[in-house]
Amino acid sequence: MAKRHNYTAEELAFLEAGYKRMAIRDLTPAFNARFGTARDEGRIKAVLQNHRMKCGRGYGQHLMPESNIFTPAQTAWLRAHWPLYGPMYLTCLCNAAFGTHFRRTQVEGFLANHHIVSNRTGCWEKGHGAWNKGTKGLTRANRGTFKKGNICWKTRPVGSERYSPKWGWLVKVAEPLRCRTANIYWGSKAVMIWEAAHGPLPKGFAVALRDGDNRNCVEENLMLVSRAELLTLNGHRYKDAPGEIKPAILALAKLEVKAHCRTYRLNYGRKRRAQRG
Repeated sequence: MAKRHNYTAEELAFLEAGYKRMAIRDLTPAFNARFGTARDEGRIKAVLQNHRMKCGRGYGQHLMPESNIFTPAQTAWLRAHWPLYGPMYLTCLCNAAFGTHFRRTQVEGFLANHHIVSNRTGCWEKGHGAWNKGTKGLTRANRGTFKKGNICWKTRPVGSERYSPKWGWLVKVAEPLRCRTANIYWGSKAVMIWEAAHGPLPKGFAVALRDGDNRNCVEENLMLVSRAELLTLNGHRYKDAPGEIKPAILALAKLEVKAHCRTYRLNYGRKRRAQRG
């Protein structure tokens, strides 16, 4: 363990005066040369902290050069032109002005590390006019611009059908007002076929396919199930089950839903009777 060294008043005065004009890496060899010692930077830094010696420099005010890559002239040029140009254009102008080959990342890193801000907000300033103001007739529509009332060649008329692997067959029921791809303008073909034969779909029910194939959208293959039964069927992977056991899975799902509803009613009745005392 190194022997503790008691610093004299002269040594402390030298450190306090030198720290105001030198960094610790420069102050350490200067102190060793002045007093013939062999102190390292860590011990000098500890002495400065223990005796509460301040350098008097604020945040970002370094004694070393601002950059090891950019010269003072280039640094001043970047500070002056950063509020005027973006990073890519600024890099090109800097390379053209000084004959250098800086990369955009180097310029952006230098500006960020030294807290050089452009004070640009990216918003139009008040009173700013459009670039094409007063140029009537010079800014005509492009060759591929849609004319007013034009209909895209991909637009399908009402009544068209399309197949979706997730939703099955869909039928276009209306023209969109704003968004051409809104799903609310396409309805399920299976639901339409069932409603045409049996009337409006009851609330809380859904139309399912007996064989689980959403491509086979015919009236004989449709069945009406409750949302609870549909949830149970999906839990049993009804669509992926073999055809010969599908009726058994359907019957089991209906039985599970009935049992659950019965149990819920019994428990709810007991709870209500207990609350009444």
